[in-house]
Amino acid sequence: MAFLRRKKPSSEGGGLVLFEDVQDAMTAEKVLRKAGYAVKLVAPPPELRRGCDLALEINLVEQPGIERALKEKDAAYVSVAPLRVGTSELLEILRQG
Repeated sequence: MAFLRRKKPSSEGGGLVLFEDVQDAMTAEKVLRKAGYAVKLVAPPPELRRGCDLALEINLVEQPGIERALKEKDAAYVSVAPLRVGTSELLEILRQG
């Protein structure tokens, strides 16, 4: 079961990969972790949601490589959005078990 916890403010250069559905987000997380990227499942601020209540927090510096890895594995995503100062806080998704 997953629990939500308030996340500390994201550092500059942070971004979110946005998805249409939960399965796409979970698939992309597996693809990117396997490719060596540090990603985190989070609940994006309401103003950034695109059909799914999950997003992947990424380092925007790695955006080109992340997009390439997702496309190579046919992992669906909607877009990559930068996190801006002043947007709502992210909620980190925690997995237990």
